[in-house]
Amino acid sequence: MKESGVMKMRLTLIIILFSLLPSLQAETIQNMRVSTSVSYLAAEKIPADFYSTEADVMPALKKFGYRKEAQQLEKAVQNKSCGCGAFVFNATTILLNDLDNDGYYHRFKVVIDADSTDLYGEWVYAKLYLSLEGGPWNHYATSGDFFIKGHTSGDEFVVETELAEGFPAGYYDIRIELFDANYDDWLDTYGPHDDGALNAIPLEDAERDDDYGYGYSISGGGSFGWLLLASLAVLGLRRRCFHSSLR
Repeated sequence: MKESGVMKMRLTLIIILFSLLPSLQAETIQNMRVSTSVSYLAAEKIPADFYSTEADVMPALKKFGYRKEAQQLEKAVQNKSCGCGAFVFNATTILLNDLDNDGYYHRFKVVIDADSTDLYGEWVYAKLYLSLEGGPWNHYATSGDFFIKGHTSGDEFVVETELAEGFPAGYYDIRIELFDANYDDWLDTYGPHDDGALNAIPLEDAERDDDYGYGYSISGGGSFGWLLLASLAVLGLRRRCFHSSLR
């Protein structure tokens, strides 16, 4: 009788774990955002390869609070380490995918035209941020390293992004921060107050941008772990019952 009571308690615990699994998974999803970004030279005109690029999983989007604007420094700031200067001359936002035709896009790209005051040119990279309708800035992408020289547009580079999850539909501002690739020194900040192309961009994640209304979710190993533990517990319970019946 005591053995039967223990088995019933274990079975009840397993049922409870399975019932809690959806809410645990939903809570995990709400506490993160997922996107994939690739960068390339604009002149290459190659399709972005998102399938071989690892997704960026970051903390949940900050929607409310103070938003720090561009740093109050000169545009062509003098780099203390390398003695050179670079700045963002122009930027363009191109909207790419809107599956449900509601005006909000889950895939977009930012074309960055950065110039250098160094006669020999320099290597730079960019960090990009999103702000939902005036909320705090959220870092979402870091480009690769690109070589820029002078004031030509031939060295424009692109950061193309696919928002997968954790980005509600709304109007987002974009901020670009330029860094020296050799010393990681900050060079310039370029945002919605500098260029209207970075202001009020209609975006949403791919889960919301679904023409069938089903959406999709990206689940990590945590959910699988719960299922595995529960399955093992069930197998252990069956085995124990089987041995008990043989006695």
